[in-house]
Amino acid sequence: MCKLIAQLLLFLLTIYSGTPDRWIPRDSRLVRLTGKHPFNAEAKLNDLFFQGFFTPSSLFFVRNHGAVPQVDSKMAYEWKVQLHGYVFYV
Repeated sequence: MCKLIAQLLLFLLTIYSGTPDRWIPRDSRLVRLTGKHPFNAEAKLNDLFFQGFFTPSSLFFVRNHGAVPQVDSKMAYEWKVQLHGYVFYV
């Protein structure tokens, strides 16, 4: 059984190694929903029920439409959001 799990983990590591989001730490309890890219995953219900009322960040669902950008604290501090097009102000 342990050998099978080790082989599966090695297989998954080789699949993820070529993706743009390979740097993201993955919790083994998350179920991957979309092949190898983009990274979309969610926890099994058993794991969520076991955690109780609050979901830990390691089991929170992940949704992406493309590569996940690598942002360090300097980049985050200088981050800017631009709204353009038809913007309605109240």
